[in-house]
Amino acid sequence: MSNRQFALILGCLILLAIVGISWLSHRQTVTSSKDDSTDDATMQANRSRRVYPKDYIQHGGVYRPQQDVVERKAPSEYKTPFKFRIGTAPKIAVDTNEQTRSLKASRFTKDAGKQYSALIPATKFDRKKYEANPDSYLSKVEPGRIWESLPPGTGKPIQRKGKYFHEVVRGESVIVRAITEPGMPVHFYTNSIGQFDNQLSTITVKADEQGIAVARYRTTSGQLGDVDLFAASPVRSGRTRYLVRVSIPD
Repeated sequence: MSNRQFALILGCLILLAIVGISWLSHRQTVTSSKDDSTDDATMQANRSRRVYPKDYIQHGGVYRPQQDVVERKAPSEYKTPFKFRIGTAPKIAVDTNEQTRSLKASRFTKDAGKQYSALIPATKFDRKKYEANPDSYLSKVEPGRIWESLPPGTGKPIQRKGKYFHEVVRGESVIVRAITEPGMPVHFYTNSIGQFDNQLSTITVKADEQGIAVARYRTTSGQLGDVDLFAASPVRSGRTRYLVRVSIPD
């Protein structure tokens, strides 16, 4: 027998051995799965015949002691005062002030999105128009102004005056300040709830003669934990940030 014939026979034997091992393992898997299903069926039958104590109930296909199962109550069943509930914010009358009235007036106009969402770019800042009539700019609400600032490295950056971290009890207020050019606008914004002096979560204020813009932010019902406040000015670069930590009253 030549070496070539021997190698061919050896290769066939190895191939047969591999096929045999694969078949045996597959047969064993099928057999074990059948046995498992049989065991499951037996367990189900035994479970159905089993007698449980009277205080057991079926929950999620499993019998458990009733005291182990916590049922969810409807919101109306909770006796927590309204002002302490998480996730509820106070209602605001549309005629509260000039800025809320501007929101009402813009509801069905093409520019409504600019006054309701920070995801839509604000109207481009025109310095000459602002200096000619600051009240017209300040009375309008556009959350997207928080993204309106000079590019980094161009001009002075906006600065935070005062501390970064504030810790308050729900219902209390904090005063935040930012430095820009004298008389120029600063836009304060939060993506949380809570209210500035216009009863909204965004406000534009005019800086004083020293370039300091001041905004008061009041925490409201539905708040708990950390709240981020931001400030930006169209004549300064970047944004500044404040952190307000809200806790519930004792």
